[in-house]
Order: sequence, then structure tokens, then C-alpha cells
Amino acid sequence: MSAQYSLTGHERQITENEVLISSTDLEGNVTFCNQELYAFTGYNPDEILGEKQKMLGAGGVPPSILSDIYASLKANKAYTAILKNRCRNGDHYWADVFFTPLYKEGKLSGIQSIRSKPDDACIARANHVYAKVLKSGSDSNANPTASGFRQRLGLFGKLAIVSSLILAVIFAALIYTLPHEGSLLITAFSFCYAANLLSLWQLTSRLRSFATRTKDIIDNDLATVIYTGRQDEVGQIELTTKTLQSKLKTAMGTVSSAVDDLEKSTAMSAKAVANTKNELNSQAGEIEHIVSAIEHMTSTIAEIARNTTEAATNANLTDSAVNAMNLYENLANQGVEQTQKSQRALTQISTQVSSIAKVNSRNAKATDQQSVATNEIASNVKFISKSAASTSEHADNNLKSSNEVLDLTRKLEGIVNSFSATVSS
Repeated sequence: MSAQYSLTGHERQITENEVLISSTDLEGNVTFCNQELYAFTGYNPDEILGEKQKMLGAGGVPPSILSDIYASLKANKAYTAILKNRCRNGDHYWADVFFTPLYKEGKLSGIQSIRSKPDDACIARANHVYAKVLKSGSDSNANPTASGFRQRLGLFGKLAIVSSLILAVIFAALIYTLPHEGSLLITAFSFCYAANLLSLWQLTSRLRSFATRTKDIIDNDLATVIYTGRQDEVGQIELTTKTLQSKLKTAMGTVSSAVDDLEKSTAMSAKAVANTKNELNSQAGEIEHIVSAIEHMTSTIAEIARNTTEAATNANLTDSAVNAMNLYENLANQGVEQTQKSQRALTQISTQVSSIAKVNSRNAKATDQQSVATNEIASNVKFISKSAASTSEHADNNLKSSNEVLDLTRKLEGIVNSFSATVSS
């Protein structure tokens, strides 16, 4: 948590295009802030995430507003308020804050706060009304700007008072002008007064009924006064209209953001699939190289076998020649003819030894070829192993992208649930 700087008294203003968003869990701990909020307030994620959202407030508002927010959202009613917030350096700013519920698996899991630029008139009324509420210590959901009678006076009552005064002035003038017709005029006045009240009651009945139904969407006298400057059916309907506009704007903005994230996740998934395909193609090529190397090594081994057989044959011939030489050596004393035979045997031995040397040379060459093939196979196996690891990484990326798509789908479902909750009620 960052150190809280004292308020500087300097006011900053949100622009028309800026929307500062934060989300909290049901305990008021911040779970998300958008980049615009970080940029505007000067905070960074480490200073906000996990902390109480009240650290973003600058005071000057009734403390019971927080409990009103939770009570309204739990009752599937919207909540909106003009609130004073702080920046990291101690500057403050006023925001038109719309609170919307966050759902997880059909249950309320948190609250999202969407801050936008407020009207100057709303700020002025909020300053005035909040000061009265804090000074009086009254409930934040009461209207401190009006007496009890005026607070309960609706559109019908206001119209009845105004029209009755007009009728009274008219008939007073008539009585003054025609004093001898006083009884008749009083009777006429009574009739007109009753007819006027009945007509006004009929004319405003649907408006009153509609205003009563809108309280299922938002029911907050304090917000009605601050946003509309009045406390009657018209004010209630104006506040409800404003709330539904904010809700629709919020839903569309969040859906747009979610769609952008969905497009990014889809692109990432497509890229991971392409990479996986390339890796599989590379593995197939390397496997073909291994097969070719194995075939070559098999051929080399067969050649070594043939050479070995030939060497064994030559070795047998050499043994025969040596035996013959030994025999001829024992018979050397028998004559010159035997000596010549010994010389021929020695020549044959020399020829066989030379042949054996050639076979051994071919064996050495075949062995070298076998070593090269073995090294090539080992290299291909290493490449396939590395390619398999890369394929596994791409598969993990595919899984991650799929999970992100699933989360975004649930987020969109939550938006739909949030938007439909108050409308359906």
C-alpha cells in the first residue's frame, strides 16, 4: 500500500472520453483497474490491487453511501453517485460513478465502478447536499434540502397547489367583480376545484405508476436530488433514464473490450496452431531422415558382415598355408622340389595376408560410415526432442488461449446477467 498524501486542494477533471474503471470483491478489495485509471490517478497496480477501494476516495461524502451501494446491488437495483476521489499525489477529482454488479456462476461476486465526467450542476448540488448530510448526521438516502412536507410532495400535489391557486385568484376576482353572485361563484369554484383535482389525479396516475415501477431499478432519494435537482416522479424517471443509459453504455463498453480481448486470444490460438503444425511437419521430415540413415546403416552392417566372412575365409586359407609350410619345412631335407613348394606356399601366404589387410581396410571404412550414420541419427533424435518440447509449448499456449476464451465468454455472460438483472426486475 502506498503512502497517502494529504489533499492538495487542486482539482483535476475527467475528460469526456475518459472512463476510469475498477472492480472489487464483496469485501471492498480492489481486484482490477483499467489502464486509464492508473494513468489518471498516478497509482500503479502494486499500490492498489488487494487494497480497500476506499483508499481511492477523497472524503466529503456520506459514509453510509457504501452500505447503500451493497444493499442496492444485492437487491438487483442499480446505484449511481457523484463521488469525490483522490489521485496519488493528493489532487482530487469528481466522478459520475455507476456501480454495476459482477456475477460468478450466477452469484454476486463483486462490484464494478465506472467513473466518467460529471455535470458541473451535479457537482455543485453534491457539494451542497453532502455538506448538509454530514452536518446533520442524517441518513444519506434522505433529502436534506427539503422539509418533510415538500419531500413527500409529488407532481400531483405540486400541480394541485398551483392550479388551485390559479382557480382561487380567478374566482376571487369574479367575486370581487360580481359580489351579488357570490354564492353561485363559490359553488362553481368548489365544482371546478374538485374537477381539477380529479383531472390532475387521472392525468398523473400513469406517471405515478410508472415512477413507482422505476424504483425497482433504482431507488435513491439522494441521487435523485443530486442528478435532477428535484424530488418527484419526474425526477425519479429522469434518474432511472440516466441510470439505464449508463448501464447500457457500460455494457457496450465492456462488451467491446471483451471482444477485443477475444480477438487477441483467437489470434494467439491461431498462431499457436500454425506453429504446432510447422513443428509436426519438421518432425515428420526428421523422422524420414532417421529412416534413411537407418537403411544406410543396415546396408553398411551387411557389408561389414560380408567383409568379415571374406576375412574369415582368407584366414582359413592362411592357416592351411601355414600348415603346409610346416609340413614342407619338415620335408626340406627331402629335396629341392620340396623347397620350391615351400617358396610357393610363402608367396600364397603373402597374398592372403594382403587380402586380409584389404578386407580390414574396407571394414574400417564401413565402420566409419556406420559412425557417421549413428551421429546423424543422434542429431535427428535431438532435433525431434527439441521440436517435441516446442510442440508441447505451443500446446500449452493453445490451452491458455482456450482458457482465456472461456473466461471472456463467462465475462460476457456476466455482462448480460448484469444488464438484464435490473431491466427484468
